[in-house]
Amino acid sequence: MASNFLACALVLLSGIVCASAAGAAGAEDAPYPSRSIKIVVPFPPGGATDAIARVVGAELSKRIKQPVIMDNRAGAGGNIGAELVAKSPADGYTLLLGTISTNAINESLYRNLSFSAQRELKPIAPLAGLPLVLVTSRPNIRSVEDLIRIARQSPGQVTYASPGSGTAPHLAAEIFQRMSQTTLTHVPYKGSGPMITDVIAGRVDVAFDTVISSLSHIKSGRLKALGVTTAESLPDLSTVPPIAKAGVPGFEITAWNGLFAPIGTPSTVVETLNREVSAVLADPKMKQRIMDIGGVPMLQDTSGFATFVKSEHDKYRDTIQRANISIE
Repeated sequence: MASNFLACALVLLSGIVCASAAGAAGAEDAPYPSRSIKIVVPFPPGGATDAIARVVGAELSKRIKQPVIMDNRAGAGGNIGAELVAKSPADGYTLLLGTISTNAINESLYRNLSFSAQRELKPIAPLAGLPLVLVTSRPNIRSVEDLIRIARQSPGQVTYASPGSGTAPHLAAEIFQRMSQTTLTHVPYKGSGPMITDVIAGRVDVAFDTVISSLSHIKSGRLKALGVTTAESLPDLSTVPPIAKAGVPGFEITAWNGLFAPIGTPSTVVETLNREVSAVLADPKMKQRIMDIGGVPMLQDTSGFATFVKSEHDKYRDTIQRANISIE
């Protein structure tokens, strides 16, 4: 009697174990994605980066037939959201909308970061470049050549504004000084809005800013665009020369954003996301929507994007070290 009971118990137990193993295997083998994906945007809602994430996310959701949810986690120059993703499970369901700041600049800029974007976040796919434009309201600065000539005549007397120390516009100005052999004086602000207000008012001489932020002021005549930071002229600023062709050969800087995953995310997941995101960006309607926001769609495979991010990190690390810039 007891032996029959024990035999039945063993059969029942083995059935439970087999069922559990089959269930676990089924969960692992489920095609990706099998549930909603969260994209952490490490900046407040409303900016160009957030807007691009939302329009791409909406179309990506349609392609993968799963919800794509935006989660804004702003603070510390994007580091709060970036670290959250870096410490998340590497399963492809929590991603970072990374930027030039979070994934190329901050690791060299902040002294006490508790994570490494280079070591803990895996590049998936770029979304868009965000070109910069050099602007002024000074009537005596009509071109890049004028700015260089005046700055060389009076070293340190020409001022430039930035939306904050260590931002892409700040580093663009540092690289501009090095390549043009000029010395300008930095005036940092807390954001692009107050910065541009003072450039328009003439309280600061020049500034690098994103095209989308300055475009309306340029078109109204409140600001003059001296040059763009791209290799070629932009459609919205077709008469504005690239800085590289207006006095500083080789000068080319563009802010950018893209998707990243925690390191260790399976390569099959990363490749799936890259393929689907690239398909979204290749659509002509999506290209136009991104351009309307102020971006330029970027398409690269995962290997190409990883190489690009590493080169950007190295470039800005060198700039930050040369300019002795740091944030606690």
